[in-house]
Amino acid sequence: MEEIVLSICIPTYNRGHRALALVSELRGLLDTYDNIEIIVSNNGSNKHLDGYETIEKMCIDRLRYHKFDENQYFWGNVNQVLKMAKGRFALLISDEDNIEMENLDHYLELCSNNPDISVIRSKTLKLYTYIVNETGKKGYDAIKKFFLCNNYMSGVLYNKSILTNEIIDRLYDNFKDNIAYRFYPHMVFDAYCLVQGDFLSDGFCLINEGDAEKELADVSDVDKETKMQKYTTYESRLEQQRGFVDIVKNLWCATEAEKARMFMRICEKTIMLLTLVREEYEKQGVPFHILTNKYREQCMSDIEYINLPVINGDIATWIKYVETLIDVCSNS
Repeated sequence: MEEIVLSICIPTYNRGHRALALVSELRGLLDTYDNIEIIVSNNGSNKHLDGYETIEKMCIDRLRYHKFDENQYFWGNVNQVLKMAKGRFALLISDEDNIEMENLDHYLELCSNNPDISVIRSKTLKLYTYIVNETGKKGYDAIKKFFLCNNYMSGVLYNKSILTNEIIDRLYDNFKDNIAYRFYPHMVFDAYCLVQGDFLSDGFCLINEGDAEKELADVSDVDKETKMQKYTTYESRLEQQRGFVDIVKNLWCATEAEKARMFMRICEKTIMLLTLVREEYEKQGVPFHILTNKYREQCMSDIEYINLPVINGDIATWIKYVETLIDVCSNS
């Protein structure tokens, strides 16, 4: 049997009809390519079960299906589907998206010829249209170009010789109670991979994002005062910032300089996210300086918490950096 080069990994929940449509579209690849496999992991779904039952019946050697009896949450299902992957690289794709088939050969070649690349970020049709051909050497350079630039998982390919099952388990054991890991496990994988291998982005479009299909939001997920999804509120964004800072602080494989660069990116990301909800808060009579004051307090607390000598030895510069971020966003 030919070595598997690419594992197409589909974590799915309560959308058996969408997962079935995607698997049916991809199934023909197994007849054309001997070096591709398709993996589906069902996260304890209780809706659209007919689609999942049909997928299970379709299974052959290189089309594998797993189902949890109970929901393991997003991070648990992503971990599972990646751990099942036998390929050199594992591609994450949401069940609502699809692959641009005309560019698949190009990515198979990338996966075959770049054993030292830890992460490949592919171009997509909607969210990542700006992606161009670029490389980043492992460590500081790759962190600067890619860390926290990967909110949406579809189209990211992980080198399984770097992101091994043992590493996936270790990251879970270390960060399973961390809110940033729970929302964005793939970005925690990024943090590990970027200090272990080179990064590559590619301008050939691999993913065509489908129309989002979400269940009606549970009332517990909506903030009563702002009527916003809780994860978009400034309180949640600041909590997620501390989560990412905790991940960086305890990332055993990163150097002090690499951690400092990750911390810079975390600060940049949070103020950008706060700017996105500025108008919504101002409509409710909450001026933007209230948010930036909270952000400033969080950054100062996080500087103390991460406790990096390279930061501690030049606190004034780091405080100025935070103030510059606030000024730029306040005046934009």
